[in-house]
Amino acid sequence: MNESAISLDFGLQSDLFWDPLNETAFEAAYKNGFRFFEIWGHVPWFDIYSASMANEVKKMASDCGMWIRSVHSPCEGGSDISSESTSTRRKSVSEVVLSIENCRKMGGTIVVVHPGGSLNSTDKTAQYEHDRRISNSIRSFEEIERIAADNGVRIAVENLCANDVGGSEKHFLRLLEALNPRIFGICFDSSHANINPGTFEMFRRVSHPIITTHLSDNHGAYDEHKPPFTASVDWNATIELILRNGYHGPWLLEVTNGGADPLEVLAVMRNSAEKLKELICRKEKNI
Repeated sequence: MNESAISLDFGLQSDLFWDPLNETAFEAAYKNGFRFFEIWGHVPWFDIYSASMANEVKKMASDCGMWIRSVHSPCEGGSDISSESTSTRRKSVSEVVLSIENCRKMGGTIVVVHPGGSLNSTDKTAQYEHDRRISNSIRSFEEIERIAADNGVRIAVENLCANDVGGSEKHFLRLLEALNPRIFGICFDSSHANINPGTFEMFRRVSHPIITTHLSDNHGAYDEHKPPFTASVDWNATIELILRNGYHGPWLLEVTNGGADPLEVLAVMRNSAEKLKELICRKEKNI
């Protein structure tokens, strides 16, 4: 691997903070060594329906020497591009489109999208529901593709947990096989991989590239969004998998504050980022 291809820039997701990003948040992030943000596309952190918020955030980032790399499209509050409700699916697709347009306005290049929400079925009918909803997700992504291309934005499909749409190897690979790799890539979520057995083996078979990361830690039971090296994720295996896929950074930490002061969490995250940088540099020499 060409060492010059490795980026050691690290970024944060904006929901680390309690409210929309402001000058204080940007300055604190920059002082702790972070260089970019992913914008969490939910109110109060960001209003994708606002006509002015994207320009305001872009200016604050630029004034502090940072940039906006990506937007996480809405995935809560009923947003679900795989929904079996036509009205819900259409509204969810429109929210991804708004996320793409806001991403472009902020100078970003990637929109992270969940292929669907939680499965409703838990018995033998779950397989049939999963098949139907993956078909809906593919239909939604086909509608999104042209908008993404027109805006110069790529879509990062996130690996989820076993009870979510796209959470099984069969369905995630079926989804990816239907998507254009020039527009669609993968957002690798380390916490979801730690919860979902078989994810690492699955990623050895994916053909689409990883184009961004959600790096956080947990104890393998639920999505805790803790700083790396504070729980049970195998970071040696995680970084090796990402590098072997061909991803060289930048690296996004998807850490929330867990009710603590975000500025205190930032100090822990800075230490996590430094450890990850050392690990990345060590691993890439052997790949």
